[in-house]
Amino acid sequence: MSHLNKNTVIYSVGEVKELVKQAKSGNHSSFAKLYEAFFTPVYRYVFSRIHDKDISDDIVQTVFIKWWGSLPNYELRISPLQYLFVIARRLLIDNYGKAQFSSLDEKGILEIVDETPLADESLDIKITTEQVLEQFKHLSELQQEVLRLHFFAELNTEEIAQLINKKEDTVRQIKHRALTTLRVVTKSINDNN
Repeated sequence: MSHLNKNTVIYSVGEVKELVKQAKSGNHSSFAKLYEAFFTPVYRYVFSRIHDKDISDDIVQTVFIKWWGSLPNYELRISPLQYLFVIARRLLIDNYGKAQFSSLDEKGILEIVDETPLADESLDIKITTEQVLEQFKHLSELQQEVLRLHFFAELNTEEIAQLINKKEDTVRQIKHRALTTLRVVTKSINDNN
């Protein structure tokens, strides 16, 4: 299975609601379309936390299995993607606590980050994404989480705020401070090269 689906179909909110409605009634084809639409951002997020392809695959599969099982009770009060991230975060915390794997699968991480849109809020410095990820250690856990949800999971500020139970302004401040820290750290790397 490909970890990144470059041909992901993007559905409108109305189409997603219709697919969810059909999936809730047991339509496997509709659920497969939702799976294809949401797999990549969920996988990127999980992989950014644990850096292991096989374990990431297992966790993401479990996320979708749990969602399938909970569909009869699922209501669209929050978006399906947000709901999937709630499941993913709980699985990560339940299985790994706050600890993160220290070994990086460099080939795998480059495959993930090469497809991740970091450019929309670039660090204005010529630096590889791998170097940026290495500098995450200079950020607090909350700052790392906000950046992962924004860049890897491609969630907007409102979605991140709902997911981590913070106000939107707080999320914007956390993201701004994290990016400022990364700019300072990466500038020193750039200056030393």
